[in-house]
Amino acid sequence: MFTKLANTARAGRGGRVHYLTMRSVSLAALPLVLLAACGARQPTPKRLPPPMPAVIGATQRGVASWYGHPYHGRLTSNGEVYDMNKMTAAHLALPFDTWLQVKNLDNGRSTQVRINDRGPFVKGRIIDLSRAAAEAIAMIGAGTARVQLKIIKAPKPTSGSSARSSAARRSVVQIGSFRQRGRADSVAAEVRRLGYEVDLETARANGSVVFRVLVRPQKGAGAEAALRRLRREGFQGFVRKAP
Repeated sequence: MFTKLANTARAGRGGRVHYLTMRSVSLAALPLVLLAACGARQPTPKRLPPPMPAVIGATQRGVASWYGHPYHGRLTSNGEVYDMNKMTAAHLALPFDTWLQVKNLDNGRSTQVRINDRGPFVKGRIIDLSRAAAEAIAMIGAGTARVQLKIIKAPKPTSGSSARSSAARRSVVQIGSFRQRGRADSVAAEVRRLGYEVDLETARANGSVVFRVLVRPQKGAGAEAALRRLRREGFQGFVRKAP
């Protein structure tokens, strides 16, 4: 039974989540303070409802929106770099890395997405899809669609995704590009004190020589995790392919 979960969600304003059990079905109002799609998103509020359990089989119906530019390349709420060409989505309360099946109730098309962001923040909408996910269920033109969300198990990795994971391990975090070698060396020294391996890459930009500070992930961790920690330490940067 999920009665307690329903009580914790009573502050919500919008769609409903159906929690399924073998003996009964209970409805829980899902907390929503939603955001406009397609370029009208707003910063994540400082206070959000606590993450709700990701119960396999739980469903929710409501209106979906999507977002692309200018958020492509910016950080999502879980610290990843948002890629509008990947199958991801923003949800207000589901834990990060929850997988959902999203079905467009207007045309019957469905796709699967992973939650890596918070939103939407406009009343009446329950999920913000990446552009790729919105294209998969043919809702780009309309901008919104009536959908059903269903929590599913994470898909099993394929050989292709394994290759992408290997590529991710070859990624680095670029935290600066400097014209003065001394400034680059100083920043690199600060990051090395955090236990990271740091490289300097020499390149040309706008006709000038620049020195880029590249941070390699620690063993057993990815570049995204390194970026999140570096941000907590006051550094700004982005994930890119290692040279």
